[in-house]
Amino acid sequence: MENEKKQKRQTRLGLLNGFIFLLGSFAFFGDYKIILGLITGFAGLLNIATIFKLKHKYKIILKYAVLILNIIVALMLALDYYMNGTDYLHFVWVFVAVMSFTLLIIYFIKDRRRIEAKDK
Repeated sequence: MENEKKQKRQTRLGLLNGFIFLLGSFAFFGDYKIILGLITGFAGLLNIATIFKLKHKYKIILKYAVLILNIIVALMLALDYYMNGTDYLHFVWVFVAVMSFTLLIIYFIKDRRRIEAKDK
């Protein structure tokens, strides 16, 4: 029961994050920031792809790809806001990148422990 609730929550968060990234990518295309728009759009599609049922191996690869792209997008957005002269908004995106990086390390450690326990 608890696992089912967790799965539904992760599905909703994946969809929400994916659609936010896709909408953001359209804004970048409108500002002629094509590369930022493409990377943000790709990150959005990968976030949406997390809702599909995949084999465990592909799910882990997708999880790491999503986190890495989220870090890249957050850092690119922070740089974009900084270059546009915002006062403090770029710090929020740096914080998002740091939190995503922390989550990436936590997932890596958990997966590593799971593999080591499986081998014993």
